Amino acid sequence: MKKLALPLTAVGGGLCGAIAMAAAPGGYLDADQPASSIPGLDPAAIRATQPGDMKWHEAEHDRRAMLWGNPDKPGPYGYLIHFEPGQNSKPHYHDKDRQGFVISGVFWNSSSPKEDSSTLRPVAEGSYVHHVAGKVHWDGARTGPVLVLMTGVGPVKTTRIPQN
Repeated sequence: MKKLALPLTAVGGGLCGAIAMAAAPGGYLDADQPASSIPGLDPAAIRATQPGDMKWHEAEHDRRAMLWGNPDKPGPYGYLIHFEPGQNSKPHYHDKDRQGFVISGVFWNSSSPKEDSSTLRPVAEGSYVHHVAGKVHWDGARTGPVLVLMTGVGPVKTTRIPQN
């Protein structure tokens, strides 16, 4: 089995996935990613965003680049989520399933309701992750950066688990 390798490029002090995404039928490109022109491709048929054109937004514990849709609105969505080493989300759950694909790095996940790094388990680059609706989880990076494509169908509600 050949190992999946996707190039990453440094952009604005962070990592950016070298991914070009076509807009979904019906124009789900609700995200604010600019569509780049690629010579030889009809922009009416293929809209692509080059790595240097990705718009990254700082979130509480990570950085995100919306690719299509919006988790707060009805319909499918997808975004890149980037954790630097030592960055983790807090224990939480979603009211709908979410799916992730680990593009680069090791994605550390826990199903513990308590924020305890000893409960984190590694999910290797190239892996698929399914966060089941209503089930507690939290995730992030430990020793190296990680880039994950997260997808689902909105609207989705996220509920944090209070920590004592």
